[in-house]
Amino acid sequence: MRATYEGFPDDDFDAVMTKSLLGHGASWDLGAKPVKTALRKAHLSPGKFQVGAFLGHGEVRAAWPLSDEEHRATLIAAARIGSDKDHVWTFPVPECLSDTAVVRRITVTCAWFSPINPRHRYYRRAAVGLTYGAEASELAPLKAGADYRASRRGTLIHDVFDGKEAIALAEDSSLAVRVSARADAGIWTGPMPYAIAVTLETPIEAKLPVRQQVHARVPVRLKTRVKA
Repeated sequence: MRATYEGFPDDDFDAVMTKSLLGHGASWDLGAKPVKTALRKAHLSPGKFQVGAFLGHGEVRAAWPLSDEEHRATLIAAARIGSDKDHVWTFPVPECLSDTAVVRRITVTCAWFSPINPRHRYYRRAAVGLTYGAEASELAPLKAGADYRASRRGTLIHDVFDGKEAIALAEDSSLAVRVSARADAGIWTGPMPYAIAVTLETPIEAKLPVRQQVHARVPVRLKTRVKA
C-alpha cells in the first residue's frame, strides 16, 4: 500500500531524497570525543577540520529523520533547479521556543545529483549553496559538526547549528533556507533534482510541543491511496 500526499515529491525524487535523509541523520555526538582524545594523544590539533577527516559528517542514524517525536519535527522537500536560480523554503518556528532558554538544534541537509564534466578539474557541473535567514543565527548561532567549508565540497551539504539563549519570536515566525544553484565545471543550465531536509529539536526532558506546533502550520492532506 502506498499513500500519496498532496504536495509530496513524486517517485522521480526517491533516490535524491534517500541520499538527503541518510546524510540528515549523521551526527558527531558520539564519535567526536574519542577522535579528539586520540588526536591530542598524538600531539595533533583536535580542530574541526582534523576531526572531520576521520568522521566525515558523523555516525549515520538511518531511522532518525523518519520518525518525529514530540520534541522534534522534520520537514522534507524536493524540486528541480536550474543554473543561477534560487529556491526559498520556510520552516515554521514553534511558539513554544519564544522567550524560552532551552537547548535547541537545527539540522539542514541538501543533496543533489550533479551532471559531470570529466574534462574539468572541478568535475561537477552544478554547485549548490545554502544560506539562511536571520532567524537561524538567533535560534541556533553555533555551528556544530563538520567544518563549514568541508561540508560544501561534494554533492551533499549537512549543516548543524546549536543554540540555547532565550529569544523573542514574532507570531508565525519561520526559518528561511535559500537553495542556490550555479554552473561550476563548464556549461550547465539544468534543471537538476535536489532534496532538502530540515529538523528542529529540543531535549526530550523539556517537554515542548515542537512537533505539534510545527505540523499545525504545515497541513498534510492525503490525496490518493493505491495498492502496490
